[in-house]
Amino acid sequence: MERSLLCHDGSGTTTIIPPGFTLLGTEDILKKRASWLRFAMTDDSNLRETDKPFIVPIAALSSNMLLVDTRTGKLGSWDIESPYSSDAQLPGETLSSVLDFIGNLLASPRPWIAILPGDEEWEATDAHPDLPRTLCWTEDELPAPQ
Repeated sequence: MERSLLCHDGSGTTTIIPPGFTLLGTEDILKKRASWLRFAMTDDSNLRETDKPFIVPIAALSSNMLLVDTRTGKLGSWDIESPYSSDAQLPGETLSSVLDFIGNLLASPRPWIAILPGDEEWEATDAHPDLPRTLCWTEDELPAPQ
């Protein structure tokens, strides 16, 4: 994550992690972390109070956040209506395994299809008419590239 932040400082509007998470830049990480620490339930049975200093938000999809345990690299999720869960529905358990998966997928021939837990298929395109040259994930079947 450190290398990614040094090179790119987040992904802006480009959705990197299916089903549509954008990677946060440093400023957004600080803001989301402050918000998460403020609203995370102190009686959350899924997360001990002593674990909170090591949990950092790294990606967002609306109010849902992906968080990384900086001790292990393991990903979890949280949103304002749900407690912390280490059972994020992603193509890997750690940030490095998810980013490796996505990098390998994009290095392969199209179509770029990610199968998420539960057999959900998400296809990536970099030819979205409203967001040219950005990566977008969709559940809809895309037309074959010409």
